[in-house]
Amino acid sequence: MFEDYTYERADIVGKENSVTGVIQAFANTWQGGTDGLKRIRLPKLKMELHAVVDYVQAHLPLGVDRVDGDCIEPLLKDELNTRIKILPKEKEVAKL
Repeated sequence: MFEDYTYERADIVGKENSVTGVIQAFANTWQGGTDGLKRIRLPKLKMELHAVVDYVQAHLPLGVDRVDGDCIEPLLKDELNTRIKILPKEKEVAKL
């Protein structure tokens, strides 16, 4: 009479590139247009995992039934770290 309610993780094996494309689309709309905004917003986006999961779930690529935080988080961190890494270095502000 007891039912098994174990959580079944989302499986995106082989579809990681498609899911990353949706993550990139979300990051593009969220990051802002200037390098200064990107420096501020991209690190903050790492903390918005739930919003990213919701966005990807609403825009699922072909062949993907569902996503969850476990499968999205490593892809999100990789994408954001790459974007942050390629930002030009800030010039040091001259001390008065």
